[in-house]
Amino acid sequence: MPNFECRNGIFPARSVSLPAGAVATCLLLFAGPGVRASESPATAAASILTVNIVDAETGGALPARCSVTGQSGIHCYPPPGKSFYHSVEEGYFYCSGHYSVIVPEGKITIRTGYGFEYAAEVRTVDVAADTALVVSLDRICDMRAAGWYPGDPHTHLNHGYGYYTLDPCEALFMATAEDLAMINCLDNEYYFTGRPDPCSSPGCVVYMTEEKRSGVYGHYGLLGLNELLQPASENWGAILSDFADAAHSQEGAIVIAAHPVSSEDFGQIIDWPGSGIARELPVDMIRGKVDAVEIMSYSNCGWGVQTGPWYDLLNCGFRIPCCGGT
Repeated sequence: MPNFECRNGIFPARSVSLPAGAVATCLLLFAGPGVRASESPATAAASILTVNIVDAETGGALPARCSVTGQSGIHCYPPPGKSFYHSVEEGYFYCSGHYSVIVPEGKITIRTGYGFEYAAEVRTVDVAADTALVVSLDRICDMRAAGWYPGDPHTHLNHGYGYYTLDPCEALFMATAEDLAMINCLDNEYYFTGRPDPCSSPGCVVYMTEEKRSGVYGHYGLLGLNELLQPASENWGAILSDFADAAHSQEGAIVIAAHPVSSEDFGQIIDWPGSGIARELPVDMIRGKVDAVEIMSYSNCGWGVQTGPWYDLLNCGFRIPCCGGT
């Protein structure tokens, strides 16, 4: 796996903390705020674990999402500057096919995954000294050959609240480690070009686009915009269907109802999380304004999974796809 040229240098660039991740075909990652450096117990017995990740068939290096956990439950991470990582819940990090990490001696659990088309592996090794191993991942299907492509319709590189600030090249690095063909970053003016970002690779498109947020009617992801729609955020303003029409007037753009059940308090408006509820969705479905509904999202309540509204729409006769977004 070659290094990526990016605006901040050569990947991997730096360690960051992101909210949860998911892809359009419903990959769910665990995450939360906070970053911490590579950890090991306060003991003198520590070793270096080096792991190379390869395609079992071709032997080529594979980027991957990984976690390394000691027998006491402490998560270990590569040093800052070597990977992107989350340190909350079941902590994990991304690598470009190779990593080294300091681990406590004893039983170490190594988890490795690369998208949906390869079987993930969980392996436990007994470490008593510096150890090197190879993780071979087996391809279990080839969906691209059948015309299906994995993608994430709802991520943020700069959410505007100071949690993190990334650039499109860094989105490409993480999307490549998740084996995504496309990642949509709904950050409005941030790096917006009206077309695939120049950092996009032949295997993965990075598209900077917009999330229309209404504190009353809900949030819509406007994917594939050539021009931004304004205002991107408001409360008692125009209904969302007007923005859906404006998006659909741009060739190739689609409209997704984002995190339709961000709260069960339907009476909470303007303030989050009630402001994210898709209150306008039933009307817009009748009028043909929405192209898909996010049933999995970091911002959906109920551990991020809400299939109820989608089933209700299907039961009403609407042929509407579901998706999952970060």
